[in-house]
Amino acid sequence: MNWVFKLSLMLIASFIPYSIKKKFNILSLGKRDLVQTERYVLRYLNFLSPDVKEKYLSEDEELNILEFGPGENIFLSVHAWKHNNKVFFLDDGNYINFDFEMIIDFAKLIEMPTEKLNKLENIKNFDDLMNLTGCCFLSNGTQDLNFLKNNGYFFDLIFSTSVLEHVNKEDLQSVLDIFGEIVEQEQLHLVDFRDHITGFLDSHRIPQKIWHSFLFRKAQFHTNRILLPELISFFKKNSTRIEIPFFDTWKDEDLKFLRHISKKDERNFYRYAMIKVIKTS
Repeated sequence: MNWVFKLSLMLIASFIPYSIKKKFNILSLGKRDLVQTERYVLRYLNFLSPDVKEKYLSEDEELNILEFGPGENIFLSVHAWKHNNKVFFLDDGNYINFDFEMIIDFAKLIEMPTEKLNKLENIKNFDDLMNLTGCCFLSNGTQDLNFLKNNGYFFDLIFSTSVLEHVNKEDLQSVLDIFGEIVEQEQLHLVDFRDHITGFLDSHRIPQKIWHSFLFRKAQFHTNRILLPELISFFKKNSTRIEIPFFDTWKDEDLKFLRHISKKDERNFYRYAMIKVIKTS
């Protein structure tokens, strides 16, 4: 599909209420199948420092976790509950897809203890799931993030997947500053630097002024266009140690296309990167 045509369709779709788009399967946010869901949770665990991972998996420790921008996926609540941990989910709206059968299948996949599985099989809705697992869902974005900071909430871990690239550039520093204040151990953020229209680099054809206009900011595909080195500098303003345990770069032929549409240093362009932020004080 021509990228301009696809861009036009996605802009139009941005003005359709999310409930309607969800009903007709026009858009899903963070939706995954069972295998993808397991990988999604295990990816967090695999990139944690060994001592922090041990605490997560220990039933004698209770970690408080903040997942920023879960979209439809709230399965971390089930996995965390297995190990007696609790999750706060924070998003800028309610995109939750409560799929009872998939929740039970996921619990069986991760070998949930029988006693807990039996309790899980008795839940009726999303609120029951949150109450049973001791988790919490907040849907007012930065307003709720400020509430957590101002009311003395602290979290051992903060996770996000393909979310930070959607935070407006002028808001990103304040969001990361709050993360730095309320986290006690580590943060893991998987950032998708690709064009969210085509999965390529086409969005860089659009001038900055237009790209960051109100019309485009309303679209789900809008990203802040912050590149990895600049994003790292945002984190460094807090007392932290930064690691990049995983990243994926563009191919040479992709960068040839980029040279025609952008004056930025092509060495700063990545497809994906996992940013690990370790509290140092």
